[in-house]
Amino acid sequence: MAQFLFTMCFLLFMIKSVLASPLSTSASAFNDLSTLSELIDTSLNNPSSKFTPLISRGDVQQPAEHTHLMTAPGLEDIADPPVNGTTAEYVRGSGMCSLHLWEAEACGRHYKTKRYAALELRNSGGDIIVHPERGANDGKGINIDQPWEVKSQLPYVLVIDGNGKDNNVQFRYMRYGWMSNTKRGGPQDPYCNQGGWDPRERYWYCSIDKYIVRRKQMDCFFPC
Repeated sequence: MAQFLFTMCFLLFMIKSVLASPLSTSASAFNDLSTLSELIDTSLNNPSSKFTPLISRGDVQQPAEHTHLMTAPGLEDIADPPVNGTTAEYVRGSGMCSLHLWEAEACGRHYKTKRYAALELRNSGGDIIVHPERGANDGKGINIDQPWEVKSQLPYVLVIDGNGKDNNVQFRYMRYGWMSNTKRGGPQDPYCNQGGWDPRERYWYCSIDKYIVRRKQMDCFFPC
């Protein structure tokens, strides 16, 4: 009750000071009276309310010392906005690269054959990063009787070798090694899907025409 009476006396004193001031214009007096009227309404509606005292430091009002301010609910969970250049970039995990291989086998003297290949290589996003060399060796491609090192935008070299077991092409990339007849295994294991030779029988067709060229195609997938 004593606090309420003190507040009312203080407000009446402020009203008297405003009305008695010779420098007050009608507009400023009206604004000050409106502000005081709001304070009176607040005091009457909630006499026990407490106001945080403020002290002036320069042009900025700050809470007085030993005043405890509570953070509005929900605001304490909002993180500061990221600073340019400091946010972590999203790094895409390693995916599966793919290749399409056109393989050619040319009959030679004494039934000896030579192996060639043309390659289309795609990264894990499906973009073509190596185009086939269709004009090499009369359109047959690169000779793969010796290991062929394919350099591209990938961080490692892809090695293609036509001397795999049972007339299969063998591949190497990073720590992975597989052949054209490797079947699909786990989700991160390399594998191939290959078609058959055309013509099918090497010995029969090479014996008829030593200049014949057999062909087949395959699609392979490997972690990159």
